[in-house]
Amino acid sequence: MVNGGGYDAVRKALGARRKPGQRGPQVAPTKQLVSVRYSPEVLAFFKAGGAGWQSRMDDALKQWVSSQSKTRRRISSEA
Repeated sequence: MVNGGGYDAVRKALGARRKPGQRGPQVAPTKQLVSVRYSPEVLAFFKAGGAGWQSRMDDALKQWVSSQSKTRRRISSEA
């Protein structure tokens, strides 16, 4: 809410807001930029889901890593 200042104050306040999908400033990057080669079948599978395919691929890889960590802990405790 903008109290006083008129039209210019309202325009400035609205212009300061981020637009949908627009990111704010990051304190520290949470991901690393890498170059990776995937088979065409893997890319086609993830891209077929439309926008957000890179995030879905990241989620799938994180899920796999998590499952491997649990498997390795179980195997270690049985030894």
